[in-house]
Amino acid sequence: MKVLMSFLLVVCAYGVKGQTADSADLLAEKIANRMRDSLGLTVSIRDSIFVINKQINSEKKEKMTSSGDYETVRKQIQQIENKRDSLYQAVLPTEKFLLYKQKKALLIRND
Repeated sequence: MKVLMSFLLVVCAYGVKGQTADSADLLAEKIANRMRDSLGLTVSIRDSIFVINKQINSEKKEKMTSSGDYETVRKQIQQIENKRDSLYQAVLPTEKFLLYKQKKALLIRND
């Protein structure tokens, strides 16, 4: 009985771990697809946005799992988030980046 319970616990732990990785990929995919639709991006630019979002999610996850006090980790995660626009700017054409910034401003203002 103990062996069976141990086995089920291990299987569940791997399942949860797998969902975490998949959810980060799903989030990156969702953001890239929304940007593709709202900005009219090409497939290659959409793929670049997907990679950027996966990179940001990976860096944030690494910081979240590192040791340190809450405030330090929060600031490090905010620094990672603050890189997003500059990374987007490197792959988006100027007019698409300006449109992205306008749409982002509207979302932040909640209009």
